[in-house]
Amino acid sequence: MNNTIEKNIKELYKKQSILLKPIIYIGKCGISKNVLYEINKQLKNKKLIKIKVLKKDKVDIKKIALDLELICKANLINLIGHTMVLYKK
Repeated sequence: MNNTIEKNIKELYKKQSILLKPIIYIGKCGISKNVLYEINKQLKNKKLIKIKVLKKDKVDIKKIALDLELICKANLINLIGHTMVLYKK
């Protein structure tokens, strides 16, 4: 994580994210240019977004979350099951 944020701020965003609905769904095609474009667009507009990865066989959700964190230059706030929350200033 390049853009580290303080632990207490991260906890605040975690609490805020509980009420969020996923606005990005990553399907069987995985992380495409269009998905990355939409994630970056939503991060720019909303700062805090929830992303759901549809369940597939042998999907490594942690790797997807860390890849998105690096590619989008965002902070991974939370990862539960197949749902992640990203934050970008």
